[in-house]
Amino acid sequence: MKERGITDGLTMNQLAERNAEHVATIAALEARYAALAAENAGLKAFKTAVYQQMGAGCEAPEFSITEGLSNLRRFADTLHAIEREFFTKEVPDEECKGETVEECPLAWGMSVEQYVAEFRKCLAEVRESARNEASTMPPADSLPHSITDSLTSQ
Repeated sequence: MKERGITDGLTMNQLAERNAEHVATIAALEARYAALAAENAGLKAFKTAVYQQMGAGCEAPEFSITEGLSNLRRFADTLHAIEREFFTKEVPDEECKGETVEECPLAWGMSVEQYVAEFRKCLAEVRESARNEASTMPPADSLPHSITDSLTSQ
């Protein structure tokens, strides 16, 4: 018994229509393939740029980059918290009279050298403020002895 092929019983017009459909499908698949290849090339270029920014070789495992980004984020959050806690001050708002805004003289857009120099100045201000506060405190022997008294009576 002879097997029937997919073209058996089709007219020439039907075969031409199917062929045109297949040609259109192949063209669409080729266009999609070209778009995916271009996207892949772009992603590879982006990945290379990220690796270079992180100071890692392109052969480094991807988890090392994601771990590095997590560390970078944690460090940035820590630095921001230090800036906010120790160096941010309320200053008069230049736009709204009688209002104040929080301002930090440290700007992340500075170069490393500029940032370190400004950090040094801010740190000196914090030290000076701490010295001034310490000089206005009463001598230790004039403080109440309630803490030491309660500890020795136990």
